[in-house]
Amino acid sequence: MCELSLVQGDIFLKFPPSEVAAASLVLARLSLSLECEVTVTWPEHLATLTGYSCDTLRECVMALQRTWRLAEASQQQAIREKYKSSK
Repeated sequence: MCELSLVQGDIFLKFPPSEVAAASLVLARLSLSLECEVTVTWPEHLATLTGYSCDTLRECVMALQRTWRLAEASQQQAIREKYKSSK
């Protein structure tokens, strides 16, 4: 998820790298479960550890989700190719 933010640098430059990392974790947790609420997948102990609340991460999570959703149609396919092999 973090590497997808590199393809859309103009969108993600306003976020600190630690926020992109935390938002990537939120989105990964959302994608692996059936939860549909950010607050459910971002427990209080993660907020304490990272210093980011759900409200703080919301904008970055939404931007990452849009980038992830559009990744298949992107001209930049290196990241998708990197992770689709069994290595």
